[in-house]
Order: sequence, then structure tokens, then C-alpha cells
Amino acid sequence: MPEKNKSYNSKNYLRGCDFLCYYWDIIDDDSPFHSHLDYYEFIITIDSVFHHNNGITEIIPPNNILFVRPKDYHALTKFNNNSVKVLYLGIVESAIEDTFNFIGDKL
Repeated sequence: MPEKNKSYNSKNYLRGCDFLCYYWDIIDDDSPFHSHLDYYEFIITIDSVFHHNNGITEIIPPNNILFVRPKDYHALTKFNNNSVKVLYLGIVESAIEDTFNFIGDKL
């Protein structure tokens, strides 16, 4: 199981970006359980991966998008012991909340 009790904020995760940052990653080792203090994260899966989120574990197939909220407690682990390629998109909390407020109940 992944290591526990990490948390990230936009300064260390978004690498100084004010709004959005993204990067590719290949997961050779399981990611630690962690939460995000002040940003949302979209994770685009290129390979199958286990996603552990708030006590629930799901197999996420390739070509899916995960939506992780601030304060969600989650981790990614390898599926079938293979390396996993993912794309991470981090967006500061205020940008997402402003978007939700703009959309309101229009959908």
C-alpha cells in the first residue's frame, strides 16, 4: 500500500503557476496517500491504474479522467504491477470555484 499522510499545496505542486500546471508522469512506485490543500487535480489515465480515494478503491481504465477535489485523500497504485503513465492537470481552487459559480444551475 502507498505511504500515507502527505499533503500538497499549489505552491509546491503547481510549481509557481498562478492558474494551471500540467506534467506527464510514469508511476513506477505507488504514489503516497495525500490530499491537496488548495487546488483541484484532473488526472488523465493512459494506462489502467488503481485509484484509492476517500476509502474507495476503483480500477480506472485507460483514457479516463479522474477529478480530485481539494481535501480528497487519494493515491494511485500500479495495475497488474505495470508502470502507469498519467497526465496531471492542477488548477487552483479559486479558478474552478469561479467557473462553477458562473455556470450555476445552467447545465
